[in-house]
Amino acid sequence: MKKIFIYIILVQLSFLSCKKSEVEPLFPDSANQRATNAVSGYKKQLTDAQYGWKGAYYPDGGQAGGYSFYLKFDATGKLTMYSDIDGFYYFSNGYEKAFETTFQVKALQKPTLIFDSYSYLHELVNPDYNGGTGQFADLELEFVSATDNTIKLVGNVNKTELILTKITKIDSDNLANGTFASVFKGTANYANSPSFLTLVLPTGDKADLQIDLTNKFLVLYFLNRSGNIDAVSSAFIVTTTGIQLKDPITFGGTTFQEMFWDAALKVYFINVSGKRVNIVGANRPTLPFYFALGNLFVGFTMNPNIPTQTAEYKALYSKIKSDVITLSTVAPVRVLGNISLQYLPNDGVFVMLIDYTRTQPNNTVVFNGAGVLYYQPSLDSKGNIKFTRLATTATYYYDSNQLLSGISGIVAAGVKPLTDIIENNTFQWDYDPVATRTAVLKSNGTPSISIKGILY
Repeated sequence: MKKIFIYIILVQLSFLSCKKSEVEPLFPDSANQRATNAVSGYKKQLTDAQYGWKGAYYPDGGQAGGYSFYLKFDATGKLTMYSDIDGFYYFSNGYEKAFETTFQVKALQKPTLIFDSYSYLHELVNPDYNGGTGQFADLELEFVSATDNTIKLVGNVNKTELILTKITKIDSDNLANGTFASVFKGTANYANSPSFLTLVLPTGDKADLQIDLTNKFLVLYFLNRSGNIDAVSSAFIVTTTGIQLKDPITFGGTTFQEMFWDAALKVYFINVSGKRVNIVGANRPTLPFYFALGNLFVGFTMNPNIPTQTAEYKALYSKIKSDVITLSTVAPVRVLGNISLQYLPNDGVFVMLIDYTRTQPNNTVVFNGAGVLYYQPSLDSKGNIKFTRLATTATYYYDSNQLLSGISGIVAAGVKPLTDIIENNTFQWDYDPVATRTAVLKSNGTPSISIKGILY
């Protein structure tokens, strides 16, 4: 045993006596030098792109929508930025004007891109602008991978995804000449038009499409083979050519990840097996009314001034408006506005919003809000709907965004001829056969009345 120990010690001494040059290092450079080289390499790649980069930026892993950033990095640390973020608190719109800011590439734990001075991007994390929460976004993002034309980064705190893709001279020109701004504004008008957006594939499959520019999500609604509603969605960004989805959408055997804007026709289209398919506007969606309710629209405004409004509702509205004024025996006078039925999908109930103002004799408006009544809906086997009044009432203050318990007795008494009809009948409720974004609520009992409303 003693001999074995002596042998081990001799072997160890022999190893330690080896020359330093005989032990090969694992890396040719030190850790600090490797980090410096990585930082320099990434910065060079950013700044060497002749026309810059398109950034697809997805806060909170895409759960908070998507945003595009067109970025031109300068070797001195300067950065020129465009963006598809709209309605800035401090700035002009990001798609209209380039913003000059700065950046750094540093070795934190890993090589990291840092947006270190205020820019369009900072609006996503500005608590004043975003109601105190921001968008779960990041200003420091570590490099994950890179090829010649693509760089992938992820946020250090909120895991924001940022994918940079080299752009061409055409993209750069489209930023400078206002094409990017034109695409964004066209998209906004298109998304907010009165028509419903419909996609009809060459196979005959149909879907309703929603472009939510506020939350930056696109949703496709359709009936599946079982006759039930399905929905597929993706965060998106607006680009110089249209809309780019974060995730591909598959519908009717067709998969697409990009929608292209036709500035001449002012429509979006997709390519299906080399064939162009337009997404067109329609008076009514493809979904049946009760499938669309709570998805494509939630409200029904019984505006008496709708061009095709029924004579019976115009007469009824005129009466209840006059009654509310008459019942206001003491100033300020209550003046009725629109009346709406709005569905609350999370609660499964409707609210009747009775808009009105309180106006002094000198025409000073001292209140702008709505009385609120709640109704539980039910459908019979024939699809007729019944509204059962609930005990809860409220008053909504539009100016302060407050909802307080209780409704004005004058308003409730004044609109009673309408609420009596709503509460004591069943109704057929469906799209208007002609008018755009309009539905008809038709009573089955006495009195017989049809009321038209704008869907929102």
